[in-house]
Amino acid sequence: MPGIFFRIIWSMIIPFLYVITILGLYFISIKIKIMKSHKIYLYNGFTFTLLFMQPNIVSILIGSSACRNIDNKLYIKEDIRYDCYNSIHNTYLVSLILPFFLLWAFVVPLLILRSMIKNKGNLNKLKVRFMFGFLY
Repeated sequence: MPGIFFRIIWSMIIPFLYVITILGLYFISIKIKIMKSHKIYLYNGFTFTLLFMQPNIVSILIGSSACRNIDNKLYIKEDIRYDCYNSIHNTYLVSLILPFFLLWAFVVPLLILRSMIKNKGNLNKLKVRFMFGFLY
């Protein structure tokens, strides 16, 4: 597996590591009584982490699927050491890049939008404002 695809897989793992770290710090702070348990904190942290990581991940995925023409030969834009649209690139394009692109570019924002629409009548309430206030 070429290194560029390891980078894609690593960029998919990083958000989960952030979420695990946030969860760990959250539960430690509750255990030592620094803060009280509120699901809102977890939801806010999770939403912020996803939206914070999304542009970078989408950029990596687009760069890994796009090609660059150098001396009449196509190379992967994200890493020009690799040929573009050969059998290996096409395999990873269909099995790795496209599904993750759809997830991060469309599914994640639509899920967050759906949650906001579900709470559209309560956007001025403190609980909803704390969960989504940084978005509007």
